[in-house]
Amino acid sequence: MRSRVATVSWRDKEPAVKHTPRSETFKNIMTGVVAAVASILIPLVGLRYTEGEKNKETNKGLVELGIKILSEKPADNKLARPLRAWAIDVINKHSDVVLPADAKQILLDEVPIVSTPVSAERGIPKEALAKLESRSYTLGVDMSHFNNNVQYDVLKSRGVKFAYVKLTQGATYIDRSAPEHAKWLAAVGIKTGFYHWFQPSGAVDLQLSNFIAHLSEAHGDLPPCIDCEDAGSPGERSAYTGHVYEFATKLKARFGRAPLIYTSAPFAEANLDERFSVFPLWLAKYQGGDTPADPVPPKWWKQFTFWQINARTDDPAFGDLDVDAFRGSAEELDRFVQGKP
Repeated sequence: MRSRVATVSWRDKEPAVKHTPRSETFKNIMTGVVAAVASILIPLVGLRYTEGEKNKETNKGLVELGIKILSEKPADNKLARPLRAWAIDVINKHSDVVLPADAKQILLDEVPIVSTPVSAERGIPKEALAKLESRSYTLGVDMSHFNNNVQYDVLKSRGVKFAYVKLTQGATYIDRSAPEHAKWLAAVGIKTGFYHWFQPSGAVDLQLSNFIAHLSEAHGDLPPCIDCEDAGSPGERSAYTGHVYEFATKLKARFGRAPLIYTSAPFAEANLDERFSVFPLWLAKYQGGDTPADPVPPKWWKQFTFWQINARTDDPAFGDLDVDAFRGSAEELDRFVQGKP
């Protein structure tokens, strides 16, 4: 969305009785400059203060921005230092990683936090996707309100067989794009599932009610999914594992089908436990290169069922969607949908 930027008019007007004092002219100019800067900064800063259900996704975006800033070697360290200090503060406030003092100093002194990996820079090449298909993987996607220009018919023609759509988050948030995504996915014959972003700060039963209420209306083909990627503050973390397990078991009791658990291996091993091995795993593990290797699941699981491969690809059919795969053929996906081994 474009911001309206206040500007200062430099066009001459009819002479007044008095000339505008220099201090007032400067004040007028600065008012315009401040308004222009504010129009850019206020939306960004304001995101930090939106209701709690939207904050987590915002925080994730801020952390990604912070990492991007720190991943680049600045041309002028003196000028870049305040921005890099801000990026460090963002990561410390909004992620599970707390950078120690010595790491902060190194980063401030221009050393990049990471070199940009090929998997994040280029995504996964379309040739690699073809190789995965030849290894009996079935391609899919996931989407939310961040994806506004989905070409559903193109996805279908490309051979995409399934899609997971964000439906709810926390106790009250609803992704308003879900019904539209679901309608068009069904129209082209792509199997659809829905996921709930589990909020560590939200009461389990309230989150469950939010998800179930809208899941019952959504009529998905695939089992529901719980997005586990944010364990909250240190105080919330101690209860996180039990709360997610309670949510998952109650969801299974309600629908008679074990929900998927979406997570990465590092997050699962830090915040989940062996009880989750009874739930199918949707593993987030980005791969790049021409020959992607099968990811290793977290220690609580023997194998994964779905795999989130990358957030981008040079295959134009996928647009800006995350690329996923089912570990099996299209026929095996059909059996999975039907609850058959």
